[in-house]
Amino acid sequence: MIIPWQELDPDTLDNVIREYVLSKLEDYQMESTQMSEWINQVKSQLRSGEAVIEWSEANESVTIVESAKYSG
Repeated sequence: MIIPWQELDPDTLDNVIREYVLSKLEDYQMESTQMSEWINQVKSQLRSGEAVIEWSEANESVTIVESAKYSG
């Protein structure tokens, strides 16, 4: 199920994005300024529709996926 990112509290959105970024870059050491850049990049992808926030009932988890997953 897709969760509209606009409906999330800004702090919650940042936390979802932060967890997504960390899961993609598990072993990558980054500074807080780099994290801010990644968060802004993911927000841009959400705004443009390239990515969506997905709730998985099976896993009871939230993640960010490419919107192409839902097209076609």
